[in-house]
Amino acid sequence: MRLYGDCIPCQVTVRFRDVMQVVEDEERRLELAGLVVRKVSELLEAGINDPPHLATELHRFVKRLLRVDDIYRKAKARECSAALSIYPGLQGFVESLGVDKQRVEAAIRIAVAGNALDLGVSGYSPPPPERIAEEALRKAVHGGLGEAAELLLKARRVAVIMDNCGEAVLDRVLGDVLRSLGKEVVAVVKGGAFQNDITIAEARRAGLYDSFDHVVSTGSDAASVFLDEVSNEVLSILRSADVIVAKGMANFEYLTEVEKRLAKPLIYLLVAKCRPIAKELGVPQGSYTVRVYSPDSRFL
Repeated sequence: MRLYGDCIPCQVTVRFRDVMQVVEDEERRLELAGLVVRKVSELLEAGINDPPHLATELHRFVKRLLRVDDIYRKAKARECSAALSIYPGLQGFVESLGVDKQRVEAAIRIAVAGNALDLGVSGYSPPPPERIAEEALRKAVHGGLGEAAELLLKARRVAVIMDNCGEAVLDRVLGDVLRSLGKEVVAVVKGGAFQNDITIAEARRAGLYDSFDHVVSTGSDAASVFLDEVSNEVLSILRSADVIVAKGMANFEYLTEVEKRLAKPLIYLLVAKCRPIAKELGVPQGSYTVRVYSPDSRFL
């Protein structure tokens, strides 16, 4: 996905918010804000023209400036604990449904709703987890919910590319359902810190090993699974999966550019939290959204 004008002030604002979490001195904050703005200009002049690569390089730059490896460590711990408190109820509800497709659709709804737990969008505040639990099964979902469920029911091996830390806890419901149906399900998490996204360091605390057959690290702190950065293990998993489930906006922004290289069905699950994403998806801003891409109609 290309950069929109909105992306520039959004990313600068989010990165300055990172600075404010770590630095209290106002003069130092001002100095660092200037450096972030200058870095944005340099990256644009260097030819970066898509949101996830710009976000990745800016986040890496700010981590170096602040000398902090994981700016969101405490925030991730809080949202993981909150999500774990609502996971059993959601998992139990889905398991109580009698029809396989209903269970898969309900799990997809919960995975979409979990994407609301995002700390990386300017002007957006995530709802409390209890509200997510309430809305997950009643809020309208735009796009191919039924089509996505059918793809997952037909698949043998599914890779789930995860996003935010609390969201990943709720993605466990989808992993639980698919495994109960005999699927092999792999969770792909980041190797290093990017915003409040889950990394391999939080995977056990989030319970991923209980709900997925395998949990693998990208080996990278990039915003998405950049194919020129991820480990060979992740490349092998993506190539061997029947279906790839991609969570969140950054994965949508990047993977829509490499769909043909992956040459397999992708299911994007996200909340359209900003105007550019909503425009790309053709949905109202704030929409719970499922988008299905398949290069081979035989699979549908």
